[in-house]
Amino acid sequence: MLLDLDIGVAMRKDKYIVSNGNDRYFIVNGNTLKMIRSLQSNSTIESAYSAYLRDHGQEVTFEHFQKVSDNLTDRFKSRREDILNQYLYLKIKIIPSRIAGKLGRVFTFLFNGKLFYPLLLCGLLINIINSLLLFSGNLKASGLNFSVEAAFMYGILLMAAPVIHEFGHIAGCEKYGARHGAIGIGFYFIFPVFYSDVSGIWMIPRNERIQVNLGGIYFELIYMLLLLAISLITQSYLFRVVSFINFTILLQQLNPFLRYDGYWVLSDILDYPNLKPNSKRAMIDIFNNISGRRSVKLNRGAALLAVFGFMSYGIILILLFVIFFSYTREIVEFPITVFRLVRDLISGNPDMSSVNFGVLIMAALFYFLIIQLIWRTIKIRFFKRDRKSEPNKNSRIIN
Repeated sequence: MLLDLDIGVAMRKDKYIVSNGNDRYFIVNGNTLKMIRSLQSNSTIESAYSAYLRDHGQEVTFEHFQKVSDNLTDRFKSRREDILNQYLYLKIKIIPSRIAGKLGRVFTFLFNGKLFYPLLLCGLLINIINSLLLFSGNLKASGLNFSVEAAFMYGILLMAAPVIHEFGHIAGCEKYGARHGAIGIGFYFIFPVFYSDVSGIWMIPRNERIQVNLGGIYFELIYMLLLLAISLITQSYLFRVVSFINFTILLQQLNPFLRYDGYWVLSDILDYPNLKPNSKRAMIDIFNNISGRRSVKLNRGAALLAVFGFMSYGIILILLFVIFFSYTREIVEFPITVFRLVRDLISGNPDMSSVNFGVLIMAALFYFLIIQLIWRTIKIRFFKRDRKSEPNKNSRIIN
């Protein structure tokens, strides 16, 4: 057969999500799906073309059919690692998919329909209250023990959170029967992040996809609730601070304007695959219309995508403005402050009594956003990708 693959199909509105059985997913229309079926059931291009005309009655030339068929064959037989424009770099698998699946299967009971959203909201509210209480006390470090043993405990508790996060996504996949890959670590912009490959959820219903996408946040919130419970029992300030730091990092996952969990949740709520690249195209079309370079007719969907694109840049700029003018001195002194903290910790003689962790985190967020904008500009300017590969690419790597 010309296309001897076990191809899976799921319907999305008037389009189809097609899997090649090799962790690649494509958006196709009805006519393209008919071509795929013809290629699957015939051994020569001539017989596939005849079958397509006979079964579907589409008026296409043989040359056009052959060109599309060659393109489909190349795409379906290529491996996942060949996908262009990946947003994670230097990925290293640390937990194989088989082991991750076995461990995730233990916690599938947490995806009970009556438990999932109430526990998710409860975790959010309790951690918001904890954060406000700590901020109202200026989150000083005077009540903390910064011995070597305590620093080691901080590191363990903080590093556990992203791993638990990824197991939340894997457990969701196991619950709803979606294929998943390994858990690993890679680089997003210049920052190391954990990730889990859950591209298989393209093939399950939207409500289930949303739960899998929220699964990481859900598991982390449960972890933080456990930390707060331990803090109440032991009267240890350490667990409250660790929960606060994890919660601050977790809030970034809700950001729909970066490829974090919030982005994929919004993509599924709107039922728009490839949300970010499509929003960029919609923005470009609007600029072309305004400048008179090219007239492009925009429908309601394209307008919504353009709004999303403009908001993704606008919110970052507003955040930068607010944070900078609220914490100007702290931002300017941030590199020196971090250097001194690291030096004192290494020397084993840290003086943390005057450190305000809340302000320190806000300064770190400012530098994160700045580096992100610079990297995005460099990427667009110097690392342009093959746009022909983008419309059909539907890999979903969640970090």
